[in-house]
Amino acid sequence: MNYLQVDFQLDSNQQEILIAYLLQLQFDSFEQNEQILKAFIEESNFDKSALNSLLSELNISDYQLSELENKNWNEEWEKNFPDTKIGDQIHVRATFHDKDPTIKTEIVIEPKMSFGTGNHATTYQVMEAMLDIDFNQKSVFDIGSGTGILAILAEKFGAKEILAIDHDEWCVNNMYENKSLNYSSIEIEACNLLIEGDLDKVIKDKKFDIILANLNRNLLDATFPQIKSLLNKDSILITSGYYVTDADHIEQQVNNALGLSKVNQLVKKNWTVNVFK
Repeated sequence: MNYLQVDFQLDSNQQEILIAYLLQLQFDSFEQNEQILKAFIEESNFDKSALNSLLSELNISDYQLSELENKNWNEEWEKNFPDTKIGDQIHVRATFHDKDPTIKTEIVIEPKMSFGTGNHATTYQVMEAMLDIDFNQKSVFDIGSGTGILAILAEKFGAKEILAIDHDEWCVNNMYENKSLNYSSIEIEACNLLIEGDLDKVIKDKKFDIILANLNRNLLDATFPQIKSLLNKDSILITSGYYVTDADHIEQQVNNALGLSKVNQLVKKNWTVNVFK
């Protein structure tokens, strides 16, 4: 699986806005520097005309495109991968980071191209929101799991049955690596939400107490009708992966499709996480 790297010269505020839109074009990883945003996308998902159209609308005139081999990308990613700490509660680290015995819950991630290392605002905020939720003996469905970080965290918080899905073969393989690193027993399945019937094949008759959906706006819109039958009476839904300006739209969609109401919201760098019940 080959990846492409697209570099944009933008300030930090422009970078955050562009990332929100690039997620909708299936870009799945980002590296932010002071004046340069590096965006990464699987070559088979890259639509040059769609990118050019988006940049025209945003008045962004220039970018640099290059092909990235998996091996070289992994080495570069590992070299620049920082660990993440949420107070004294959660520590997300790679195998080459030192363990911090003062932090209550640790997750070890093999840093590759899968989205969900804890560094991006959306993943970070979902983990923050999870701290306020009782996972003990609960069933959990993690949609678009990426590295599996949220599913693994749910298990560490006491969840009893956890299903994690992703459409990307790379992510699924990475989830298995991270499952092993954390001595986890989460269930992992490959599933494409945009293929009719694909979700039914992996869900069967299951229902869930907590659903985690860290996806872009378009995928969330497509997902809500599909997960209605998966909810228990008092199910909790956590959504993320979209810009704060889309929060009202997502809330309305959740209200209409699922009959759930918002009970909490977090905002970080103009990204938002919403909790519904």
